[in-house]
This record gives sequence, structure tokens and C-alpha cells, in this order.
Amino acid sequence: MKTCIFIVAIVVGMLSACTRNPNVPHGEFLIQGELKDVPDGTVIKLEKSNKGLIETLISDTLKNGKFSFQDTISSLRNLIIGSLDQGFPPDWLEVWVEPGAYIRITGKSKLILSWQVESDIPEQADENSFINCLMPEQMQMMAYMADEYDWLKKAYFFPADDVDEAFKRKAWVKIDSIRKLEKPLQSVLTEKELNFMKEAPVSKTWMKRMLWFSSLLHTGRMPYEAELKELYTRCLLYTSPSPRD
Repeated sequence: MKTCIFIVAIVVGMLSACTRNPNVPHGEFLIQGELKDVPDGTVIKLEKSNKGLIETLISDTLKNGKFSFQDTISSLRNLIIGSLDQGFPPDWLEVWVEPGAYIRITGKSKLILSWQVESDIPEQADENSFINCLMPEQMQMMAYMADEYDWLKKAYFFPADDVDEAFKRKAWVKIDSIRKLEKPLQSVLTEKELNFMKEAPVSKTWMKRMLWFSSLLHTGRMPYEAELKELYTRCLLYTSPSPRD
């Protein structure tokens, strides 16, 4: 009987060791990713937004389906992960980091917003809830965006030497047809997100999305003024910010 208990204890200890998160020094963060159906050699970038411009902090090349980023950090902030490689949409995955944080990312395709981000940071849970509320339509939108972006890169951004005007015209016909599919889907996504914001907690992610939608009002690209006014009222009533704010 004692032998059985001893064996069980060893097995439990081994399983715990396998699932234990790595120790991350205070003042640093560690992001580890594992991807399936994404080819080795794919370049993954960790970036930050700096006054509207995207600045690359670290790049890593996928090897055996894995990538990692480790760097210093002094306080809570959000960074972004993306790739310019073929098949990726021109979008990014927002990841919150803080001193001592370990973040695990898993995914099964190049559609980057479908990747799962796991950490103990509450702001990441808020970020994930906004992404999840838009599925499955977001998956289809990313597929359209990736296709459109690949055509743009081949014809205009990074054209090969043999790209001529005939190919560019063909590319533009493809891009135009994709955008016609994207437009009604974008309306569905916007409506879903605004409805989600009516019930979701007013968080950093909530406020960030509110500011983004409000900025679109001035461009004429946001036909949901009444919904935004309702959400603005929610924002004014929010009087109990988190101690992390």
C-alpha cells in the first residue's frame, strides 16, 4: 500500500513539474508560443504602438512550431504580436505584459486573432473576451484580409521583378472582389462588438474600443452614433476604477 502511495506521489509530482510555469525574474516578462499548421521559418514579431507608429521590439523565427520573447518591463502595458509572412492578415494580437509575467500562446493557423493567450493578467482576460465575442465571423474576416494582403504584397508592396501592369490589374480585380465581401461582414462584426460592450465591464480594453469607435464618427465610417451615445453614458456612470488603473 505504501509503495502504491509513493508511486502516485511521484507521478503527481512529475505532472506538476510538467505544467508548472517557468520562473520569470521580476522586471522581465516571458512569452512562449506554440503553433500548429504554421510553417517553420515564419517570422513572428513583438511590437509596440508608439504615437500611432508600430515599432518592432523583438523578432523570432518559428522553429519546431515554437517562438518566444523575453524582455525587461517596468509596469503593466500592452504589446502586439504579428507577422508579415504570406497567409497572415494585416492584423495583430494584443498581449498584456507586466513585471514577472509568463504568457503562453497557442494557435492552429495563421489567422492570428484565433490564437489563445493565457496569463494571470486580468487585462488579458478582458482582451480575450472582446476577441471571443466576434467569433466565428472574425475568422472569416481574417481569411479575407489575409488573401487581400497577399495580393497587395505581390502586386504593390513587395513586387517581384517580373510583375507588370497586367498582373497589377489582375491583382486589383481580386482585391476589389474581396473588399466587397468584407464590407457587409465588417458591419456584422461592429454590431456584435457594440452589443457586447453594452454588458461587458468597463475596462482598459473597453475604453480603448470606445475611443476607436468614437474616432470613426468623424470619418463617416461609423453609422452607429446612437449606440455610441448609449455606451458613452455607461462610461460616465463608471465611477469605480480598478486599483490597477
